Amino acid sequence: MKTAFIRLLALGLASLPGTLPASAAEPDVVRIATFAYVDHGQVKLGGSSYYDHIVADKWLETELAKRGVKLEWVPISGSTGPLINEAFTSRQIDFATYGDLPSIILNASGVHTRVIVPDGHGIDAFLVVPPNSTAKSIQDLKGKRIGVQYSRPWELSMLKLFDLEGLSTRDFHIINLDDQAGTAALASGNIDGLFSLSAYILEDKKIGKIIWSSRQAPVTRIRAELWGTQDFADKYPDITQLVATAFVRDQYWASQPENQEDDLLYAQFTQDINLAYSKGVIRHKLNASDLVDTRFTDKALKDLNLVNYWPRWSAKQQ
Repeated sequence: MKTAFIRLLALGLASLPGTLPASAAEPDVVRIATFAYVDHGQVKLGGSSYYDHIVADKWLETELAKRGVKLEWVPISGSTGPLINEAFTSRQIDFATYGDLPSIILNASGVHTRVIVPDGHGIDAFLVVPPNSTAKSIQDLKGKRIGVQYSRPWELSMLKLFDLEGLSTRDFHIINLDDQAGTAALASGNIDGLFSLSAYILEDKKIGKIIWSSRQAPVTRIRAELWGTQDFADKYPDITQLVATAFVRDQYWASQPENQEDDLLYAQFTQDINLAYSKGVIRHKLNASDLVDTRFTDKALKDLNLVNYWPRWSAKQQ
């Protein structure tokens, strides 16, 4: 496994009564991968606004320890999606929080994972151009060089924007660039636009300016859910339930109005799959309903007396 995987013992997730009984056989460890970054010299786990709390409140670590199961966070930096897909494929992780496109690509390849807990209404992607660019919209960049990292969720945002504007990849010179290379290319003028999640940093550094964001078209936003392997969920449903309950209770702790918009989940996955298939990103069509395992979120909401927390999610299941 690549050295980008830095294994940390559980930093922790106050005990809740009524947890499920232990099964006959338990795993030795539960491994959860997520995006990681360094902030003031400390490793932070990303992917959701509530991660600081889910790590610090120790609920999940405590409940797993009662069963003799260790909790291990697997922070990932760099090309998060491909690295998480590689880790799922090689069975080095059991759960991960990451984006929609790499998840779709993984399942289309025959490795079966499922959404265990949905997460909010999405993350915004941005189109950035050099500071001196006269471009005001994607239409102004026709025939120009645009950077994007293939197989990352913001590639799907780009493709959705093209569809909304009646454009295609043939209308541009698309260059596959990761964040670091994309930033360098934008700063040096070697590309005319860049799809990125780091747009505000680029503006602060006066490397680029934002001319579009998915806030203008919410359907183009990036989703990032808690995914788990189908094998693990089926073999250890009670352990999977503990993980799901931990994520639901901590989303509630950090609840914002947008956390309740999960009726978008199926519609967006259906659109994402259709678009990825039509553009040749995946070769095998998937059903959105097959990617979501509702058992654990449903029970977590019931056990936590939060059945009205996601009313649209609950209505979707009926």
